[in-house]
Amino acid sequence: MSPNQKFFLLIVLLVLAAAAGCGGQAAPTGEASITIDSLEVLPQEEGVDLLMVIVRGHTDNNCLTVTEERIVQTGNAVEIVPQTLFTAEDECKTGKFSFDHPVSILASTLPEGVLTIRAGMVETEYTPPGYVPTKAEPTEAAPTEAPTTEPTEAEPTTEPTSEPEPTATPAASKDCIDKAAFYADVTVPDGTPFDPEEEFTKTWKVRNEGSCTWNNYELVFDNGDLMSAETINPIPSAAPGEIIDISIEMTAPSRAGAYTGNWQFRANNGATFGLGSAGEGLLWVKIGVRSPGGGGTTTTTTTTTTESCNYERQTDAEAQVLSLINDTRASNGLGTLTLNSQLSAAAVRHSADMACQDFVGHNGSDGSTWYTRIEAEGMSYTRASENIYVGSPSFGGTPQGAFDWWMNSQVHRDNILDASFTKIGIGYVYSAGSSYGGYYTLVFSRP
Repeated sequence: MSPNQKFFLLIVLLVLAAAAGCGGQAAPTGEASITIDSLEVLPQEEGVDLLMVIVRGHTDNNCLTVTEERIVQTGNAVEIVPQTLFTAEDECKTGKFSFDHPVSILASTLPEGVLTIRAGMVETEYTPPGYVPTKAEPTEAAPTEAPTTEPTEAEPTTEPTSEPEPTATPAASKDCIDKAAFYADVTVPDGTPFDPEEEFTKTWKVRNEGSCTWNNYELVFDNGDLMSAETINPIPSAAPGEIIDISIEMTAPSRAGAYTGNWQFRANNGATFGLGSAGEGLLWVKIGVRSPGGGGTTTTTTTTTTESCNYERQTDAEAQVLSLINDTRASNGLGTLTLNSQLSAAAVRHSADMACQDFVGHNGSDGSTWYTRIEAEGMSYTRASENIYVGSPSFGGTPQGAFDWWMNSQVHRDNILDASFTKIGIGYVYSAGSSYGGYYTLVFSRP
């Protein structure tokens, strides 16, 4: 750790109340708290003793991150209790900072039957593959006697006793359909790096895919990182089938890291809509923010950490991952990715850091991001991105297991099947003394 940096770490265990309902607020941690928004249970693969659950939510402070979790099982109820790490470096910011946290549960430890999986105040039911519930025999209810007294009629009142409750005014109905299609990133493709607080203009090219003419329509912020943009932005008029450019002025955050902001359309009747056949997809902007000074050197924190713990790099596992990725790209008509030694060095550095410091995340224990780790290896690029995965090889954390998990997660799948990427770095290390055992990092780039 650099002597000029001032870190203080506070591990906080957030005990989240388990109750039915939509997203709920957890108990605050100092001046920071997390909210669980949704749970996604991935399909369990045949022969794999692993149930994967994606916990999605957000924090209200960018210094608070979810690092791991505690599993509490009571009967057929499984509660996931996220554990957080509060890392204050320079100035923390409040806002809405989204996270996707993967959780691995040994399926063999779970009881038979339908499970109720909870995190915070969000819960979902999961039925194991092949489970068929037994049906109870219907019983005939005994008839009840008819009432013996005649109903009485209430006397009408001449004056109402209270004002009627106002009802919300729904969006005006339309005879046409609102829908959009994404065509291209005109500026700022996914993974573009910026300096802290650097201003930029994000421009998307979209098509009016519906039957309504876009007059007085807007692009509105949905979730993620706002990046100092206006939350409501007018868009150009567009007839059905017409392609237009939509631009928003933004500013990169002051802290190094990866940031994503999601946006949706709003019609002139107030109804929101999005991309795709269902009209629910979001437009997004994904950027990286460099550490001040460009992160051109490797810090002593990572070097000392990797030298003081035992881990093993396994290149055969890395080769299996590369083969799986390139076979899938080829079957989708995409070019193969070239293994790059500099990207691999950056990937191994991060996998070893996660293993030795016992954490899971894209930001390194020294504050590095995948952008600064690439730059530290002297690699030039115009765009980059990163996938990570952790898990014991004994419980599904094999190259095939890691690859399958990435392909079942849209954002990770998009990186693997991104036609613009031409190079890849792969780092896999195993550390028996760590919480997860195996640590995978993929780094993608284009020249």
